[in-house]
Amino acid sequence: MTRRQLNKLLGSALCMTAMIFAQAHAKNHNSARNESLNLTDRFVMTGAPVRAFTLPMKQHTQASLRHSSHAASRKTVAGPPTSTDDVPAPLDGCQEIDVGNTYGAPTAPTGTLRCFQFITEPSNKITVYVADLPAGEQHDVHLFEVANDGTWNPLDSVLGIDSFKVTQAIRAKPTGILLLIDAQQAVGGATFQFQATTTSKFDGWEANDSLTRATHLTGNIYLRAYLDNANDFDYYSIAPPATQSSTSLTFTGSSRQVIERQGEDGTWISLANNRKYQIRVPAGDTIHIRVYSPLGDALPEDQYWIKTSDPLNRAGIDQYSSNENLSGLAPGLPRVAREIDVGVTVWDEAGNVPQGAGEHVTIEVYDSDGRKGTPTLLAQTDGLTNAQGSFAAKLDIGPCRGPGIEGPHRFNTYSVPAEYWDITYVPKAFVVAYTDNNRRIEWPGIVFFTHVCDERYRGYRP
Repeated sequence: MTRRQLNKLLGSALCMTAMIFAQAHAKNHNSARNESLNLTDRFVMTGAPVRAFTLPMKQHTQASLRHSSHAASRKTVAGPPTSTDDVPAPLDGCQEIDVGNTYGAPTAPTGTLRCFQFITEPSNKITVYVADLPAGEQHDVHLFEVANDGTWNPLDSVLGIDSFKVTQAIRAKPTGILLLIDAQQAVGGATFQFQATTTSKFDGWEANDSLTRATHLTGNIYLRAYLDNANDFDYYSIAPPATQSSTSLTFTGSSRQVIERQGEDGTWISLANNRKYQIRVPAGDTIHIRVYSPLGDALPEDQYWIKTSDPLNRAGIDQYSSNENLSGLAPGLPRVAREIDVGVTVWDEAGNVPQGAGEHVTIEVYDSDGRKGTPTLLAQTDGLTNAQGSFAAKLDIGPCRGPGIEGPHRFNTYSVPAEYWDITYVPKAFVVAYTDNNRRIEWPGIVFFTHVCDERYRGYRP
């Protein structure tokens, strides 16, 4: 990796240090180490292994960092994996640490940094927590992957004066990881804490354990995810469609999970489980939310769902028919006797954009006289739309009931000789569909059909 590449990636005093140290390690790897390079001038060590703390670290909520009690949610790696062909040798001048342990170490003074290294197993999400950095000082935190040839590949960086930082990466193979804590503006000597964790069980939205690494989503969304360990935070930044002045937000999860939305003043506001909120979002703005377990007792099998939608969306019936064997003589279309197939698509308020997956749709079928009398409910069903914003169902409406029944009336075919049928029917039966957001009954959410009650064949006699 060249100096120019590193400068572009980091933009800090770490750049020169990383290049020199990587070059030194590459030479050492080829048994041609340049002894004139004094790494301790750049990597400040404690003179002894860093101290493992028994007290927990701090977490996003300023509560204590919890060690997971679920073995499946985190793997602790005390050394390299069985196969060492895929991982580099330890780097000189960089303290080795164990995944899962919490450590304390003194901060470095300005212009120097602390270096720690560890090995991960395949298909791991790596999360490093750094806490208790001195107020008003800037300690930038960087993660690097070290290749066998000594090349350093940057994975993540968190800059600034925050006293608590989270860095993350996902790697598909065993690899060596460097944690560098770079003192940009610091006195040095203050004790900070840090912990590296890994997990092999995580959802497809990771890594998103901090606001700077939030999963960015555009439009109205419906997602399913879970917290992969006791310390997991899931952050999302959602940009609703610009055509919406407000957005409906619903969270459905277990009692061990909490969802919060970031307010305009930067504070986090708790939202109730399984309740719909309408949030005003000016065009171009973003909704920031996070999910976590306050008590650290959430299990990976505790899935949760987040749904956003247009509060004024509407359902449109785009398919209604029956495959029953009828004479086809009763007036009106379509003709339905005992069951009807209905297809619905949910659109935005303007009727231009399908709303995607997860919209709850209700379909109801009625007999009516077409006037202001009370219609009779024949069948009802509900469900969630698919990724295309559609929902389809077959409803058993049964025999005719209630108002609007006509006949029997006699109808005949146009064949020669003609055949005759006596038919009883409801000419003003109808289907309605609506969403939870919008229960208005209007076109295209209402369509009429002919409900055939009875057909009796009369043969060739008029």
